[in-house]
Amino acid sequence: MRAFARLVGDESWADDPRYAKLSDRWANLEEFSRQVEEHMSKKPSSYWMDAFDKMGLPFAPVQSLEELHKESHLQAVGFFKSMETNKGTVGFPGIPSWLSRTPAGIRESAPRLGEHSADILKDLASTTIQQKPLRVVVSRNDPPSRCAMS
Repeated sequence: MRAFARLVGDESWADDPRYAKLSDRWANLEEFSRQVEEHMSKKPSSYWMDAFDKMGLPFAPVQSLEELHKESHLQAVGFFKSMETNKGTVGFPGIPSWLSRTPAGIRESAPRLGEHSADILKDLASTTIQQKPLRVVVSRNDPPSRCAMS
């Protein structure tokens, strides 16, 4: 805390009991956040990123979606994907982790409301629960939460 207080130019924070420990800062988060914002807004993000980097502090800038799409690391690892849908080409974030034995992926776009209902209902109707066929009553105008199964 003392190094951060020195960096922002207000070393009184270092001796302020409201900010002595993380739990104290958390208890006074609204006031602490206001003061941090007040100090940090006086200089550009590039200044803070350089200063935090030199201090060995973990940090990440808050970026817009447009900025994220241009982020070199995310481009290098192929994080963003695009897919053709019934609404045209849609861009979206990919799966954030890669597992060698169970790789995840997005193979198709999300279904439109009701697109797979007939197949699902057909599968459900062919199953039995306690030796009774499953009967599903659904109206095309009802949302899925209003479907009745017995």
